[in-house]
Amino acid sequence: MKLDRAARWAEILANIGVIITLVVLIFQVRDNSRVLRSQSILSRSAAFTEPFFSESLAPSVLAKIKAVDGAEPIVAAYMDRYNLTYEEGAVWSRHLLSLWSSLETEYALFGPSPGLSDRIRILLPFPDEQLWIEHGGLVWLSTPEFQRYVEGLRAEF
Repeated sequence: MKLDRAARWAEILANIGVIITLVVLIFQVRDNSRVLRSQSILSRSAAFTEPFFSESLAPSVLAKIKAVDGAEPIVAAYMDRYNLTYEEGAVWSRHLLSLWSSLETEYALFGPSPGLSDRIRILLPFPDEQLWIEHGGLVWLSTPEFQRYVEGLRAEF
């Protein structure tokens, strides 16, 4: 009898251990998914921005191409408003892509937070940020959830 009772308790404890292990694994997989998502966002941003911040020919080559094909709306807006060259406008638009991608990464890792909202609210009134957003900058970001989050904050202004 005592042996049967001990075996039942051992089985109950083993089942509880399995359940606890599964719960821990669920949280680890969820956290890992968030980290992978944020790494993907940063990698995507880096692919667009790194050639413009290194000592490469990318800005001048792209300027020659766009002189024939026409500048993308974001860069053209900077060229018109701030009298920038194509290279300067392209570098600035890539800088803003990098900045907003880092905010998107924070959103992907931790979700909306008062600190993140405050940082975005600080950026939104600046005319260069407004140009970037109004000319399609948010489309370059990868998550529609973050785009909606930013648009919600913009609606406050």
